[in-house]
Amino acid sequence: MSVRLVRLTVCLLLMLSCGLAACAPPSEVAEAAEAQPTTPRRPTTDPGGEVRPVAAPVDPDHPSAVVYRDLDAGSQVAVCPACSQVQPDGSEKCTGCGLEIQSWPTEWACTLCSGEGRCTRCGDDRACLDCDGGGRCAGCDGAGNVDGSECTTCRGERTCRGCLGDGWRESGQDDFGSGETALPGVCSTCLDGSGACPDCGGLQTALHGETCATCDGSGDCRDCGGTGDCEFDRGVGFCIVCGGAGREVRNAARPSPSTRRWNLRLADGSIVRSEVTARPNPDVVIRRLERGEVKEVAYVPQKLAPLTYYQALRDHTDPSDVEQLLDLANAARRGGLLPLAARDLRRARVLAPQRAAEIDGVLGEVRAVQIDAWLAEAAAARAAGDREGARPLIGLATRAGRGTPKANDAGAALAALEAAAASEQAALSPAARNRAASQRAARASRTLVAARGHLADARKVMTEAERAEPTSAILGRLRLRADRLARQAERLLERELAVSPAGDSAWPSPPGDVLSLVRETRAGWAIAHAVQEVAAGRFDVAAFLAQRALRLDPKSARARRALEAAEDGRARRGVERGSPPTEDR
Repeated sequence: MSVRLVRLTVCLLLMLSCGLAACAPPSEVAEAAEAQPTTPRRPTTDPGGEVRPVAAPVDPDHPSAVVYRDLDAGSQVAVCPACSQVQPDGSEKCTGCGLEIQSWPTEWACTLCSGEGRCTRCGDDRACLDCDGGGRCAGCDGAGNVDGSECTTCRGERTCRGCLGDGWRESGQDDFGSGETALPGVCSTCLDGSGACPDCGGLQTALHGETCATCDGSGDCRDCGGTGDCEFDRGVGFCIVCGGAGREVRNAARPSPSTRRWNLRLADGSIVRSEVTARPNPDVVIRRLERGEVKEVAYVPQKLAPLTYYQALRDHTDPSDVEQLLDLANAARRGGLLPLAARDLRRARVLAPQRAAEIDGVLGEVRAVQIDAWLAEAAAARAAGDREGARPLIGLATRAGRGTPKANDAGAALAALEAAAASEQAALSPAARNRAASQRAARASRTLVAARGHLADARKVMTEAERAEPTSAILGRLRLRADRLARQAERLLERELAVSPAGDSAWPSPPGDVLSLVRETRAGWAIAHAVQEVAAGRFDVAAFLAQRALRLDPKSARARRALEAAEDGRARRGVERGSPPTEDR
């Protein structure tokens, strides 16, 4: 049998297994692939496990679009969804069974998430924004030095410090910094998706009694507005452009997130890239190509990382089904993913107010476990001498414990912490006070230099984005990378201001000026991007961007106009969430 015939046989087998999903014609897929950023490097592990044939659902009585699928073999074949006959390009009727082909959908890999389907800012195992998946330090492009001097970003190590050089950001490799959340749909700024300010924990004041500069005294996280949800996807964990499928489509139904191919992490930490075929029950079944045949491999929950099992279940969960949401929340609890469990329980409560008492009881149990964990972590930080790190954790426990017996524990911990801080401050000798002031001054000076450096790097990336073609696949990632760099500058200043207030003589120049500049810059980029998305018809994306700009710069009239334009567009045209307007063939 010829190689060509073998490949065609494999293609047809996978066509049968994929049902009525639609993918782009080969020429369009090739164009999209050429425009994609570097694919992150990651080893793939042969999973083994139970193997059984793939069932092929066929319904010849219902006309449908022709089906395209991108096989592991690297081939694209157009087939009739009823009889699997290979179709000439542009056919209007199947040459085999005569089925009417209603339309030829235009489909391409999502330019924002690069076909991964996941939100680019939250969630486990996403392509690193710092290096765009290449693994090289972005500051020196992997050279280790800049103009003959050691690169300050990687300290001469050449690899990206954000992903440790493998191109992926993942919780399994300790790629996430202290306090940075690694859960899908959860805000990556506030601690554990609490919605509270990451520097005061909702207490509204800094350690020495000044108004918290990070939240301006509101107590809420500036990025998520107090919801605890990721500001980029509103708490679902999916890319808002493609809705989680990894593909954008015109002239066809939007693909489901359940059809995406993604990196599933096994319990031993290894990765297998595949598609989950159905809702786990309780085993997770994936489809993959092995030795030229399409196989299904089943995994018991214990063989998968808890977050991977949760994501496989989430991808096949109907967000309007209360029972499925409760099953999802239970899976999160079993895996220790408490922020996810609390979020799914809150959603179920909204859908089923008649079951509020039952759901509130489970929510109370989850909240009690969270409060105990925060207090234990705060005690450990205090024992290590880190009062600045302990205080926001106690603040979270205080905020979440209001009206419950846990409030007394949180209040006692906060009183003890503040009393110890005041006592230590009063006991310092003049010489010790001078040394502490000198240390604060040196740290504040370094913070200002580092923040300005991050902002300068962000502007360079944004300049590159402004020069890119509006349809370039890399454009969205450049914008996100610039925003991430500017966010790093903002967080450096916010953390230092929590320790050394703006009026402290330690600062060589007013930090508030730099902080305001960073926030106004981020808001300006978001507004410009929102205006472009309005023009392109992506009104949901534009609204998210305009709302983010308003949180950064509440007085911005431009941000308000952009938000109004986005909301007007959504009202005028009921376009599908995140997709370009549908065009007739």
